[in-house]
Amino acid sequence: MNFKPVSHQVEPPNSLLLFACLLAVLALNLLTVHLGMLWDAGVYARALHDWFNGNDPYSLSYSSLLFVYPPVFLWVGGFLARFLSGHSGWWLYLAIYSVCSLALPFVLARFYLRRAWLSVPFAYLLFAMQPRFAGLEALRAGNISNIFYLLALIAALPGIRKNRWELFYVVVFLIAIVKVNILILLLMPLLIGQAQWIPAIFCGACAVVTYPLQRISEPQLFAGYQTAASQQIVNRGDLGFGVMRIAVESENLVHSSAKLSPYIALTVLIGAIACVAIALYRRRQGGNPRSFWIAAASLLAVCPIVAYPMRKRFAPKDFAGSGAATPHDLINQSHSGGGVLSTAVSVDHSLHHAAILVPYVLQVIFALALVCAMLAIRRRLRATGQTNNWVGLVLLATMLCNPRILAYDADIALLAGFVLLASAYALTTWRLLLLAIVVFLPTLFLPFIWAGLYQILMLLFSLIAGYRMVWRQSSTANSRETDALGYPVLA
Repeated sequence: MNFKPVSHQVEPPNSLLLFACLLAVLALNLLTVHLGMLWDAGVYARALHDWFNGNDPYSLSYSSLLFVYPPVFLWVGGFLARFLSGHSGWWLYLAIYSVCSLALPFVLARFYLRRAWLSVPFAYLLFAMQPRFAGLEALRAGNISNIFYLLALIAALPGIRKNRWELFYVVVFLIAIVKVNILILLLMPLLIGQAQWIPAIFCGACAVVTYPLQRISEPQLFAGYQTAASQQIVNRGDLGFGVMRIAVESENLVHSSAKLSPYIALTVLIGAIACVAIALYRRRQGGNPRSFWIAAASLLAVCPIVAYPMRKRFAPKDFAGSGAATPHDLINQSHSGGGVLSTAVSVDHSLHHAAILVPYVLQVIFALALVCAMLAIRRRLRATGQTNNWVGLVLLATMLCNPRILAYDADIALLAGFVLLASAYALTTWRLLLLAIVVFLPTLFLPFIWAGLYQILMLLFSLIAGYRMVWRQSSTANSRETDALGYPVLA
C-alpha cells in the first residue's frame, strides 16, 4: 500500500503559543461547563457495589445515568475486585484511565494522523479545543471507552504497517464482549488491509454470539441489561450526537410543525400524478402546447377531489362561529375518514410512534452508503497507490458509522476531521490556528443540543472535504516512498 509524498511542509505553531492557548481553553471549559467529574466511572462503581450487596445493578430507580453494560462487565469487575482491598480498585482504575486518556492524542498524532505540522503540543490543544469541548468531556467522564480505543488503535498498528491484524482482532473481540458498538472498528482492516473480509466477519460473529451465551448464563441479569439500555437510549433520549440524532431531531421537528409531513406526502403524490398525466397527454397530442395547458387545468380541478378526505364527518357545532375548517382542524379530528390526506396522517402518526425505528433505519442507510463510498475509493487507490490522508479518512468514516457518537467517540473523529480539513485546504501555520478557533468558537454560544448537532455537521463536512481530496489525489498517486517504520512519507 503506497502513499503519495507531499513536497510542501507546514511548520507547527510555536510551543509557547500553544501552551498559552491550551490554558485559555481550559479556563473557558471551567467557566462555561458544569458537568462534574467521573460520572461514568461512578456508575461502574455503583453497579458493582449494588451487585456485591445482592441488589439490582440495572435498577431503573436512579434518576442519573443507568448502568448499561452486559453481565460480563460485572463478572470481570467482581473478579478483579477480589484481589483489591478497600478503594484501591477505584484508584487503580483512575490511574489506568488517566494514562490511556492522555496517551490517546499522542497515539493519534504520532501513528495515525502524521503531519509535520501536527506536533504533540498542537495535538493536545486540538484535543482540548474541540466543538462542545468533546475531548475534555471525554477526559472528565471516566468512561472505559478511552481505554478500549487506545488498546484497539495500538493493536491496529501492525495491521496498518504489515497487514498483520491478528492482535487487533483479539483485542476487538475482547472489548466487544463488553461494548458491542466497538465492532465498528472492524471497518479498519476491511478498508486499510488486504484480504481481511473473512477474519473481520468471523471476529464480529464470535463477539455477537457471546451475548446469547450471557443471556443463557444469567437470564435475569441480561434482562435487566436489556431493559436498562432501552430505558437509557430510547426513553431518556441518550442518543449521543451522530447521524441518528439528526434524524431524531428532524423527525420531531417535522412532526410537530403543524403536521407538515402529511402535506409533504400529499404534495409529492399530486405532483407525481400531474407529471405522469401531463407527460402521457403531451405524448399523445404530439407535444401541442395548448393541449398541455388543458391537461394542467384539468388536473388542478381533479386534485381537490383526490386530496379531500371523502368520508370526513363533522358536526356543525365543531366549527360553529369559526367559518371554514382549516387544514389543522381537519387533521386533529378523531374521525379522519378516508382519502389521501388522512392516510398520510395515519402513516405519519405510525412512523412517529414507532419509537426509534425511523432514525435507526436512516442510520443503517447512511452507514451502508458511507461504506460503499469508501470501498469505491479504496478500489481506485489500489490501482494508483494510497494517499497519505487515507488512514485519517478511514478513521473518521469508521467513527461516523457509530449510531451513538458520544464525547469519547467524537474526540477521535474531530481530531481526524481537523487534520483532513487542514490538508484539504493547504493551510499555513497561522491559518491552522485560525481554523481551529473558527471551528471551536460557535459551540460557546450554542445551546447543548444545537452544539451537538453543529459537532456532527462539522464531522460530515470534514468527511466530504477529505473524501474529495483523497479522490483527487488518487488519480495521480503513484509513489512507493515510505519511511523507516513502513509508514508513508507525510507532510
